[in-house]
Amino acid sequence: MARPRPAELPEQKPAFGAKPRPGQRVSVEEIEQTILDVHERFRLRSLAYDPWQSQYLAERLRKANVPTREVNFTAKNLQAMATTLTEAFSERAIELWDDPELLSDLRGLRVVEKQYGWRLEPTRDGSGHGD
Repeated sequence: MARPRPAELPEQKPAFGAKPRPGQRVSVEEIEQTILDVHERFRLRSLAYDPWQSQYLAERLRKANVPTREVNFTAKNLQAMATTLTEAFSERAIELWDDPELLSDLRGLRVVEKQYGWRLEPTRDGSGHGD
């Protein structure tokens, strides 16, 4: 089954995102604002989130009319996420901006076999950080 071609990317990468200073975390408020900005620009159809870490943020986003859906990080879902991402790349159904950090993160993903199947895991940097 052929997938529809994704919408064309804008010429320039949008200036979205929050990056913490070394040794610090990104604030939840910055994450929320980034999601709101992305939704305003691209009209998200759905934002999947991990309820273990993002329940409160998802509640706030729903109040701001961002469509959200809970995705538990179960073995089945982790394998489905890995399959979807690898298929998107192998079928050339994904377009990316030339963003060195994003490309580095994607290149750092590794397929890891588990008892339940397989999943993608990031390689760790010198400080042990992997996402």
